[in-house]
Order: sequence, then C-alpha cells, then structure tokens
Amino acid sequence: MKKSFYLMLLAAIVFAGCDKNNVSKLNEKIIGKWMPVDLDGQAVLTDDQSVYTFVSSATAYMSTSAVPSQGDENAWGEPIEMDVVIKGQKMTLTYSLGENTKAVEVLKFISIDDHQFTADYKITVTENGKEVRSNEGEIHFSKVTDEFSQDLLGTWECQGITGSQTHNDDNARLEFFPDGSYDFYRKNVAGEWELVTDRVLNAFFVDGKFLATRWESAGQPMEYEYWEIESIDDNGMKWSALRQLPDGLRYRQGVRWKKIE
Repeated sequence: MKKSFYLMLLAAIVFAGCDKNNVSKLNEKIIGKWMPVDLDGQAVLTDDQSVYTFVSSATAYMSTSAVPSQGDENAWGEPIEMDVVIKGQKMTLTYSLGENTKAVEVLKFISIDDHQFTADYKITVTENGKEVRSNEGEIHFSKVTDEFSQDLLGTWECQGITGSQTHNDDNARLEFFPDGSYDFYRKNVAGEWELVTDRVLNAFFVDGKFLATRWESAGQPMEYEYWEIESIDDNGMKWSALRQLPDGLRYRQGVRWKKIE
C-alpha cells in the first residue's frame, strides 16, 4: 500500500510537470501579442526588438526595429504580415522583407502557458532564393498584455534619465499625435520651450509596450531610437531600454516623463 501511494504521488508529479509544459492546442494558446525576451539566455537588446501578434492560427503580424532597405522608408512602422503553419509542437512563420527577400522562422515549442513560451528557434533569410543569413538557439518569449498606443498621445516633459543621456535628455519635451508624428521641444536660455525646427521628419509607432521613434534633421541621415514603455499612469510615464556599446558592454537606460495638460 505504501509503495502504491508513492507511485501514485510520483505519477501526479510527472503529470503536473507535463501539464505545465503542455504544448497541445498550440493554435489556441499562441493567440495574442508576444515579445522575445532572450535567445540562448542572452537578453534581447531593445534596438533589436520585435513584437509578434497572432490574430489566428494561420496569420500573424510583426512590428520590428529593423530598418527597411534603402528606398523603402515608407515601410517603417508598417506591420509585416506573416503566414503561420502549425503542426503539432512546430510552428513555421514565413514573410517577406522586400521584393526579393524572404524570411522563414521555425519554432519547435518546448513549453507554453498564458505568460510565456520557450522554443528551439531558427531563422533563415534568403535573397533571390540564396541564403544570406541564419541564426538559431533556444528562444524565450513573454506575452504582452499592455497596449500604450493611445495612452502615449499628448505632451510629455522629461523628468530625468538614467544610464546615459540620449536625444531624449532632461531638456526634452515631446508631443505625440494620432497620425504617428511628434514634435520635439527644447528649453531655451530664457527657460521657455521652443519647437526644434530643423527636423524635416519626426515619426513613431507603438505596438503593445514597444515604442519606436525616428527623426531626420535637414541634411542629416535618418536616426532611430527604441524603447519599452514600462508604465503610464497618474504618476507619469517610464521608459527603459537595454543597450550595447561597440565594445560589447551592456547597460540599461531609463527615462521618466510627466504629462503636460
């Protein structure tokens, strides 16, 4: 009887473990918005971030920090449609990165629940049918439940930055508009906020908590900056970003903003 009890207990533990890592009904569990957290234990840099939104078991969309190829600047900020094929624990995503460039991502799921999933991952990029890039490893995704695209609209004044100064330093004010443009202000020597007028373009998009910005000053190349919005509430707004220096050193930036009514 004692032996039978322990066998039953062991079976219950094994069953619980299997249930935790259950990847059955993947076509239902994958629906929603997901962001990659790390690949082989290496955290994903904010400048390399993407957001995957599965609207069905056959179609998904990806917003990405990837800069479009030259001459295709209008594609920036437009979600990339992906074809989804799910067979058992394997999911294949196929999408276009340009007229002659195709990407295929294969994920073999290890575990998935309401908050995260882990999978063996491989991406292959081809141009004119020839492989030009590939990467693989064990990837971990986290589910995104926040949607800050509307909460971001309006005018915000920087209250401080940690990690390093950026274009959005402690002398910055941003006004975000519904059409995906924004205005950038700086305080002059008299303490008054002035619109920066040498910019010919300011654009942004938000997907979940991922914020992408770009701007172009007259006669200068386009610049890009990416953030994750940690929170927006009555106390203000917080951004964070994981960056990497040319020497490989990683650091985290943070920015605090207050809403200007």
